[in-house]
Amino acid sequence: MDLGRDHQRGLNYVKLGKKCHMDPRTAKRYAQSPEKPEYTLSEPKPTKMDGHPGRELILPAHCQAV
Repeated sequence: MDLGRDHQRGLNYVKLGKKCHMDPRTAKRYAQSPEKPEYTLSEPKPTKMDGHPGRELILPAHCQAV
């Protein structure tokens, strides 16, 4: 997915966004960026159920891990 190269070939930002399933403004930002965007996964966020004493009892039996 090289948005800068596709934009130089004549695709506008709306078409780039549709092609890459993103907002045209995001496609424009990536196309104009000199370096390739780096994607990293963030740490899982805590939930309201973390630390709850009966958490495993709330899930139905067919949903629990075997």
